[in-house]
Amino acid sequence: MINKVDKDTSRVDEVASEVFDLFAFLDATEEQLDFPVLYASGRSGWADLTMDGPRADMTALLETIVKHVPPPTADADKPFSMSAVMLSSDPFLGRLLTGCITTGVARINDPIIALNLAGEKVDTGRITKILTRQGDKGIVPMESAIAGDIVQVSSGFRVYSSGFGWRGLGLS
Repeated sequence: MINKVDKDTSRVDEVASEVFDLFAFLDATEEQLDFPVLYASGRSGWADLTMDGPRADMTALLETIVKHVPPPTADADKPFSMSAVMLSSDPFLGRLLTGCITTGVARINDPIIALNLAGEKVDTGRITKILTRQGDKGIVPMESAIAGDIVQVSSGFRVYSSGFGWRGLGLS
């Protein structure tokens, strides 16, 4: 997506060429080099497949994502694992880990472990709360979540810092 195309100073063709060159430099496959380009104005709230599109809404972006991004493959038979990409704290829930469940199912009260980047166990806990975002409802609690879900998990973990490298979470 090339954003801010409605600006007088936009360099649409140059930016598209630079992105292609970057992909080529990174040894992208032919399929990856055939990426879709959308033209957008985030501030105005529109995205289109062409520069002279209707500029009405973000429908083109959603349709492009649905067409080109495969759905997650949920394997409920494998043990729970999750890649935590954001660590935060809540005064009522304690430490929250936000990320995508990569395999398995997470349920309230399941025992879990935290692994560092080397795969070593650094902490243990239990899932005390599972939260997700649902459109205009905001953050809502869940009883369980499956592979592919993006969630926040409260676990009672005691140790973490922003400089700490996490590999992920899993059932203990």
